[in-house]
Amino acid sequence: MKALKQLLFLIKNDPRVKRLNELENVIDHSKKTKQIHEEVKQLQKALVRAKNNGIDYSSVEREYQAAYATLLDHPLLIEYLDLLSEINDDLQFLSENIEKGSEIKIPND
Repeated sequence: MKALKQLLFLIKNDPRVKRLNELENVIDHSKKTKQIHEEVKQLQKALVRAKNNGIDYSSVEREYQAAYATLLDHPLLIEYLDLLSEINDDLQFLSENIEKGSEIKIPND
């Protein structure tokens, strides 16, 4: 249990996680930025549903591409999505290694 608490502490205090939380707070308090982010997320979901159901998704894909292009005009959203991807990759790596029973070395700080 000590190792788990230590791991959670390290994750919570990782500078990237702290920055992600800051960006999330800024995004949540900016109506325009939040709207763009939500639109892209909803269109991603619609695109996946259309692909999975064998529906012609070309119109949804065009809408998604247009919304994503708008998102690219917002550096905070780009930074947020990049950090989110990095952190998710790290968490996936940790999860896979825990499931395998691999030993994960936690630095003593």
